[in-house]
Amino acid sequence: GGLSIGELWDGVKTSSSPFAATVTLEKQKFKRIDEVDVLDKASEKSHEFKVSGYDDMYRSRQTFKYPDTEEGTPVKDQGVAFEGGKCTFTINKAKLKRDIVLVFRIDYTHGEWEGNVAINGQKAKPWTVEGRDRTFRWRNWPYVIPAELVEEDSIQVEIEFVKAARDINLFRVWAFQPA
Repeated sequence: GGLSIGELWDGVKTSSSPFAATVTLEKQKFKRIDEVDVLDKASEKSHEFKVSGYDDMYRSRQTFKYPDTEEGTPVKDQGVAFEGGKCTFTINKAKLKRDIVLVFRIDYTHGEWEGNVAINGQKAKPWTVEGRDRTFRWRNWPYVIPAELVEEDSIQVEIEFVKAARDINLFRVWAFQPA
């Protein structure tokens, strides 16, 4: 039995601690293979990060809190939000035919969004964010890319805006694979 990879990673949604190079969840080890630091020029360039075809897009520098203590833990970060259009980026150093867990740092004040996802041009399950939190606004939202879509060591991720109360946003993307 045991928990699925998605269920294992649900536990990190509210954690303010930076992710280590290796993360252990329920005795299962995951190795960080890549990280996209949105609005960092070098990181955006090396991951071919771009937002295109949008109706509206803005950059955002924020200090929000994670709900991992009673008063919340403040963390500062910068990212982008977009309505309409799509966001693409590349994850490097993937091991073939192994799941990849993408963990997105998002502003969860509006939540309730859906994006269509394609991995190297192949349709994957949508990225859905349920719920919202206006007080503790940071979340680390996991999304699992199934092993069968990991056919190259470089993975192009495309997220297309489908619906949202306002916008889809992302501040940082960590990529992990089972160690």
